[in-house]
Amino acid sequence: MRETGVKKEPIGFQERLRMFDEFRMAKNKILSPEDFVEVSSKDRKTGEIRKRKMILKSGWRKIKLFFGISSEILEIRREKDGNKIIYLCKSRVYTQSGMSAEAVGVCSSDEPGKSNMPEYILSSIAQTRAINKAIADLVGADFDEDIDVEKLSDEDVDISHIERGQENYNYSEVSEKALPSEKSKIISFIFDMVRKLESEKKINKGEIFNKIKEHIGFPKNQQIRITDLDIETLKKIDSFLRAEIENLEQKTNYEEENFF
Repeated sequence: MRETGVKKEPIGFQERLRMFDEFRMAKNKILSPEDFVEVSSKDRKTGEIRKRKMILKSGWRKIKLFFGISSEILEIRREKDGNKIIYLCKSRVYTQSGMSAEAVGVCSSDEPGKSNMPEYILSSIAQTRAINKAIADLVGADFDEDIDVEKLSDEDVDISHIERGQENYNYSEVSEKALPSEKSKIISFIFDMVRKLESEKKINKGEIFNKIKEHIGFPKNQQIRITDLDIETLKKIDSFLRAEIENLEQKTNYEEENFF
């Protein structure tokens, strides 16, 4: 079961055209061969086998970072149809200039290879699909969810927003809207900043979360789930990470200015 829906916000024609043109130019510069997978598909009418290159998760991350795209989860819904578990996720992505797009991603336990998959993975796949589909729509990229099932390994599923210990979470209690919009946005920003520190400051995620725990007064050996924290604590984490990134950028600028 792989269906997605997209809701686009009204924006200026020239602004959207500029984004599409920039994506076409940037794609060959920022994406490497490892960011693509070749997919073969059979035309139902002619029987002709066609091959096309689709963007992998690593590529979507680069696109998101390059264009300064932020994402938030608006809604997560769990449904059950007999023995089949279905997760539906609605996401929104947006740029600082005000361009935005919304999309719905779906993941079901009756998809190939997912019958015994933990529910936190099903939920994460639905979220990843929703975010990637919205990004694709925003920048005018090609997107095909079939590669999520046939071509991607478990390691290529983005579960960075799921904290350890969530495997035992009772997903039968997931509500129509799992996270209020404001809280969801802060959580999205937090994980975007963690990834930025991880890639640019070369600090592994465990060390970053240890610093976060120390900042908010949690013991380092205590397991935490970001999604369980109250909004005031999340704001403290958000401010702390923003300061860390600002320090990183200032240091980088200083090194560039004094290179010669």
